Amino acid sequence: MCHLLLICKQCVIVLAKDKTHDEIWDIILKKLLPLTEVNRQGATKEKIAGFKNGQATLLIYLDRSIIKDLEDKFPLYAEKFSDYAQQEVGMFQYVLWLGLVEKGFSASLQHYNPVIDNEMARLLATPETWQLVAQIPLGIANETLSPRSLKKLEEILLTK
Repeated sequence: MCHLLLICKQCVIVLAKDKTHDEIWDIILKKLLPLTEVNRQGATKEKIAGFKNGQATLLIYLDRSIIKDLEDKFPLYAEKFSDYAQQEVGMFQYVLWLGLVEKGFSASLQHYNPVIDNEMARLLATPETWQLVAQIPLGIANETLSPRSLKKLEEILLTK
């Protein structure tokens, strides 16, 4: 089962569940294995199996036709609209991730494109103007996350 969840300007999300969710990860594994060193294939299979064991996958797209319309409408800024779209989709993914976590889900931002672009377009019957940006497998975490070390605020914030 596959649903279009939301269109937010240039950002589009497809929710893949059940058989479609499984097919996505089968395709990703099939595409990755020939590109993976033999001694790393076991780890790759394990990682992809973990994503497939999730409950669903969100596929994040940019609708390039909307970006093109903006470029045509505002030629002064045309060369920057792709950059702005990437920033918007990044913020969109973060807000989406926060919402999933709030609802008790575990989610992971993955990027297997462009390796899988053509197969995903065929599987999901997406328009040619949609550019695949990321995949977010989601489910209930079966392990505790390791703590991460972050830079101190003083290292990333410049005050003048």
